Amino acid sequence: MGALIGFLRAADIGDCTNGGTSGRHVRCVVVNVPGPFDPSPDSPAMMLVPGAYGAPILVDAVRDGNGGWKPAESGPDGKTIGPMAGGNYAATHGSWRDIVADMTATAMFDRNYGRGPDLDLEGLRRLARDCAPHAVAVHDRWETPAQYDQLSR
Repeated sequence: MGALIGFLRAADIGDCTNGGTSGRHVRCVVVNVPGPFDPSPDSPAMMLVPGAYGAPILVDAVRDGNGGWKPAESGPDGKTIGPMAGGNYAATHGSWRDIVADMTATAMFDRNYGRGPDLDLEGLRRLARDCAPHAVAVHDRWETPAQYDQLSR
């Protein structure tokens, strides 16, 4: 379960995600933030994680084998280089900073009372500090090695 989040994309330039989640859907369920929604074929699972420079980003999520979720390690159709930004963003009606603060409070409660996974509280605090109240970048573009080589020249 998680929060239902909408994607923002330019309607006039087409899909720059190479078939990524935000290029094929209008919303997702962010499974590592509190919310009442379950992922579905129309609202796939994604996760809010720290990006390369600390700012939060959204990435595709897959089941971890223990009933939980983890960031995807490869994309659709065997594409293995990524995830990278495809030009789309995700926005919520509230504030990302408030959402991450709620995650931190929930994790602290669960840790203190022996419930739920042992989350990285310091990582959540860094996310809350670095999280802007506006849209976050969606990193759902994946490429094959041949595509990456061709497009990186």
